[in-house]
Amino acid sequence: MTDNHIDMSVLQELKGVMEDEFSLLINTYLSDAELRIDALKKAFKDKKAEAVCRTAHSFKGSSSNLGAVELVELLRKMEDCGREKKLDEAEGLLAEVQREYGYVKAAMTQWSSR
Repeated sequence: MTDNHIDMSVLQELKGVMEDEFSLLINTYLSDAELRIDALKKAFKDKKAEAVCRTAHSFKGSSSNLGAVELVELLRKMEDCGREKKLDEAEGLLAEVQREYGYVKAAMTQWSSR
């Protein structure tokens, strides 16, 4: 089951495995995601393509582990642009990443309180 933003079956499986620690997992991801978004903003400000690529890659990995399918796709595109040193294209994706992260954050916050 996917709601276009998150593959809910991933969250269901994680909740079953993590039990009482599930909320901690979600809160850790959300805190980390905020730091990664800040790091992406700084990398663009500093015009550091390698930092964009590296940060998008690691953010993509953690988002993938939690089933954030749309966010993962945007971060993959951003990572590719960073790798190819196409910062103008990658920076255009930043607003989309932030918007999609808002959806992911809302859904995960709701799930962690269940």
